[in-house]
Amino acid sequence: VVLFKPRLPLPFRPAVFVSATIPQFAHELLRTEAEIRVPWAAKPKATLVKSVTTRYEDFSIKMALEYKKILLETAKRHKRVLVFAASERVARELRKWATYEEVLPPPDWEGVLLLRARGRFAEGVDLPADAVVMAGAPYLPPEVSDRLARAYRAAGVPDPVRAAIDLPMLTATLQCIGRAWRDPERPPSVVLADWRYERYAKDLEPYLELTGDA
Repeated sequence: VVLFKPRLPLPFRPAVFVSATIPQFAHELLRTEAEIRVPWAAKPKATLVKSVTTRYEDFSIKMALEYKKILLETAKRHKRVLVFAASERVARELRKWATYEEVLPPPDWEGVLLLRARGRFAEGVDLPADAVVMAGAPYLPPEVSDRLARAYRAAGVPDPVRAAIDLPMLTATLQCIGRAWRDPERPPSVVLADWRYERYAKDLEPYLELTGDA
């Protein structure tokens, strides 16, 4: 529970928002007056793969092949795998290896389900799976981040750039993982396939058990 009084007037009545995917540093960024957090009883084990990235200037054919290897290796160990592509550009390189893409699969589905990290199945749906692969860190497009940073600056946020870049990316990551984790007692295995996630290891500790890297 976070109490937040923005400098700008809100277009709606005071309300209570409940979320399991707001990183803890949002409390400092938004200068909230108070917050109540319920610790997660169980954490998914997450592997950070530092040898790959979907950063625009680094995403080559060779890099795409490395992502395919990660996808295939994960599919060998798990019956149901959700893969969230950070962008359409990444999805194009991975769709050949997916069993399903951007659809609600049958209840007894097995294989690889390829989705967009900011697509229509990235939140609000139940897609129980054994593993989740984040194929790249889902940053917003630069032009969107710029507009968002200006809005945060106008609202008096002390670090509008981090609020516009890091906060949406980490929130989207946690939302994607949540699609697969529908049973509290059975958290999925998680693969964070982008070296840029290493920057956020401390921010992810309350939600994921980072067990190793590759």
